[in-house]
Amino acid sequence: MKTKNDILIKVLSLSIGLSVGIVLIAKVFFELSYDSFYKDIDRVYTIRNYYSQHGDEHDYGQVSGAVPVGFMEEVPGIEVGTRITYVFNGDTYLDEDGNKLKATLVCADTCFFKVFDRPILAGEPVKALGKWGGVMVSRSFAEKLGGLQECIGKQIANADMDGLKLTIEGVFEDFPKNGSLDYDILLSMDTYGKRSTDNWLGNDRYKGYVKLAPGIDPNTLSDAIRKMQEAHQPLEQMEAQGISLRYFLSPFSTMHTSSPKVKTQVILLSIIAALLIIISLLNYILIVISSMVKRSKEVGVRKCYGAEGKAYLLDVDERISAAYVSFISHSRDNHLRRPRYCGELARSAVPDTTGAAEYCSHRGGPAARARHFHCGSGRIVSENPCSRCDQEPYREFPPLETQPDRSAGAY
Repeated sequence: MKTKNDILIKVLSLSIGLSVGIVLIAKVFFELSYDSFYKDIDRVYTIRNYYSQHGDEHDYGQVSGAVPVGFMEEVPGIEVGTRITYVFNGDTYLDEDGNKLKATLVCADTCFFKVFDRPILAGEPVKALGKWGGVMVSRSFAEKLGGLQECIGKQIANADMDGLKLTIEGVFEDFPKNGSLDYDILLSMDTYGKRSTDNWLGNDRYKGYVKLAPGIDPNTLSDAIRKMQEAHQPLEQMEAQGISLRYFLSPFSTMHTSSPKVKTQVILLSIIAALLIIISLLNYILIVISSMVKRSKEVGVRKCYGAEGKAYLLDVDERISAAYVSFISHSRDNHLRRPRYCGELARSAVPDTTGAAEYCSHRGGPAARARHFHCGSGRIVSENPCSRCDQEPYREFPPLETQPDRSAGAY
């Protein structure tokens, strides 16, 4: 009973510590894998603006409505650009039957899926997001409305503005959980007012994203961005008043992991996971070592047969060792049980389940002294010659009464 309790303590202490540690490590990898599922994610950048006024500096992740379009059309090296913005305050939507559904909606333009590639399950994104009042919905939202094809053509409305009917024109695959973007409904940008979407200065409510052409370094675009601003913004007048405004690109792939909150979380979880695993292993080792005191008699018997420290350490806990090697071979068919420890190598041979023994060619002693071991099927594990006579050992099945006389100085 006491042995069973010892085993239970060992298993629980090790398994719980390792399990919790592995879960924490998985959480760390989950956080570090954010947005890695997008194609060409290394070429996708977020448009940010740096604003300063009389020494008061700010870094914003939102821009005016016309800025992302200007990047795409006027800055060389930009392959495509897109923008999104929130519209409604509430997240409750009504279907045609008046059922309430929870969802997150943003306005998006026709280039959204060219920057953030998601599988399209139904409809045409460019057509849907180019139509006033048209929306693309996620798979999970479409299934709430009857199915991927069945939802096409149905109308929904935000509970705060139920008079504005939005028509479902297509379905896209859900955004993964490890993604910075997680939207259920994409509303056509044409539904929003031109006064906001075509504005170059102020009303910084839009998140802008661009995809660079292959091989383009974003640091080389500063002059082109400045030239675009000069064409659409009164920079000289602003600078004369002590106001500075410039745009720069930040990698979208690091947007999540560069957050101070996420960085702190990753560091803390990594430290806790490492400590849990180390403590669990050390606790298990201490339990195993403490059990050695209870096995002192067994250790003494084994050492009498030639086992040394290394051999015992390898065999210190046979309950968890998949490579447990027996110190005593078993007899079969009335053969004498013979010890098979190698004093030369300080390790034991695999038990001889065939009843056979192995001898040096001069029949001087057990094969363990010849550094020659075999498994139960007779497979040769080591073919080293006898450490005493340097002769190759051979296998034989001597009867019990003809075994070599060790007292005669055979070895």
